[in-house]
Amino acid sequence: MLKLWDEATEKINTYWEQIPEERFGEQITIFGRYQGTVWSSIFYFIDNEIHHPGERGSG
Repeated sequence: MLKLWDEATEKINTYWEQIPEERFGEQITIFGRYQGTVWSSIFYFIDNEIHHPGERGSG
């Protein structure tokens, strides 16, 4: 599991550096219905993980 975590972190760091900063302020729609900026979507995902850890199971 830790090996996969490290591999994913390397990929995230590689791609993250390629995103121009101004892109984070762009308006997007996630899940086909929720509008906001890239930043607001990132913060939503982080907040969701903090408040609902481990709720994504196999069922």
